[in-house]
Amino acid sequence: MRKKSDSMLAAMGRINMTRDEEDDCLTPPIGDIDTQASLEKVFSPTIRSGAYISDPSHMSEAAVSYAIDCMAPAIGTLALRVQESGNRFHSAGWTISQQQNARSNDFSMILSHEEKPGAWHLGITFSEALSDFGVEKKAQRDAAEEQACIEISQATGKPLNKVRGARMVEAVMSGFAGKSDDARVNAEFRPAAPGDRICCLSGTALLKDTSPPAGIEASSATKLQDLVQQPFGRDIWWKGCAFSHRPTSRYPEDPSLEGWSTTKMGRGDEFMGPEILSAVSEILKAEGLAPDVKAQNESHAHRQLVGAAYTRWRHFEELGIAAVRDSDGFLDAAALDQIAQVSALAAAQVFSHGMKDALDVIDRLEELGFNSPDNTYECNDMRDICHVEDEDEIKRFHLRTEHGRYQMDVEETTGKIQVSKNRLVGDFMLMDRDDPSSLSEIWSGRDATDPLHIPYTMRMVRDLNNVILSLSSISCCLEEDHPKRDEDMPSM
Repeated sequence: MRKKSDSMLAAMGRINMTRDEEDDCLTPPIGDIDTQASLEKVFSPTIRSGAYISDPSHMSEAAVSYAIDCMAPAIGTLALRVQESGNRFHSAGWTISQQQNARSNDFSMILSHEEKPGAWHLGITFSEALSDFGVEKKAQRDAAEEQACIEISQATGKPLNKVRGARMVEAVMSGFAGKSDDARVNAEFRPAAPGDRICCLSGTALLKDTSPPAGIEASSATKLQDLVQQPFGRDIWWKGCAFSHRPTSRYPEDPSLEGWSTTKMGRGDEFMGPEILSAVSEILKAEGLAPDVKAQNESHAHRQLVGAAYTRWRHFEELGIAAVRDSDGFLDAAALDQIAQVSALAAAQVFSHGMKDALDVIDRLEELGFNSPDNTYECNDMRDICHVEDEDEIKRFHLRTEHGRYQMDVEETTGKIQVSKNRLVGDFMLMDRDDPSSLSEIWSGRDATDPLHIPYTMRMVRDLNNVILSLSSISCCLEEDHPKRDEDMPSM
């Protein structure tokens, strides 16, 4: 039985898909995920008639999650390698500067590229490991603590287990209050060593000379100097957070091995996460660590993952996992391109639902004479200002919003539709004007160096989404401000 909230959303048209309970929402084994079959399912109208441009975020988040599980050991090797080189390292055009905490198990790595804007921060935390001295001291403390609990229990008559629990809470609260002896504790742990498990990874987008990484909004990145002041202990959300992830444990006694989730990020950003991991993938490959990542990927082939509760979302997750799997465990340029192509397909499906309204807006603006920068249609409290120009069989829709200036070109003879804001953000082909479902994206497969290539970035997706939302709103406003006369309506 579905939750009440799900039923309400379904009634509002927000959800039109099945919730799985019998199979515990498991994906197929990673090695058996069929990309083509998953593609057909996510865009099948029998699963969901509508779509949202944000749909591919499920694919992106799962790709980030799975890539981190595959790449984590190699990232740990890289951190130790950078430390051995004096905490400054150069690889694949990237400059890596690094520092570590007093225990040498928590590393703060800054990645910058001389030919690319912005920078990235990679936080790497190894599981703590006791030194020989620490093992001895822990045994002494445990014995002393047990004896103290026994004496308190005997003196007060309280059960021994309750005394232990109370003293444990007291010890934890003492640690939160900053009463622990850090110097003593640090001496009891050894530095991270090859083979130690990574227990946490985090990524952050950084501004470099006021510029964010390519495709990332400046408002979404954080200043390098702000992060350098607090390089460790980042266990809550922070500005610029790309991901914060605890890789799956590899210990045999860990029961989560056969049931870990596809979206273990918890917090992060579906655009920034893939971008930073793409940069890390370049470095790991250049450092000869690809075999290590590939081995991790292959070790996961038999696993079924716990995915989203809804069928369609889980199929998107399967696509993200498969993209990383097919790239031998990396979230590299090839995997990013697969995410971009699925994003384009989703955009075409979303756009097709509003295509009739969009074409009607263009026709109506032209009929009403809103055809020049001096004669524009304004609505939504001046938040949307638009007009249409007719240039050699191309109807050019100009739109000015609070998010910037956009342009949509419609070639009436060919059905080609291009949306741009400084550069191309959407490229479609409408085969039949009377059938909006005939709209398809046409840029898939273009090389990233092609000027017409549209990457899956925060800016591109948000810009296309802004145009679609504005067209829908303008259509409603036009209908209210300039209703068609009865004689304009088609006869029944």
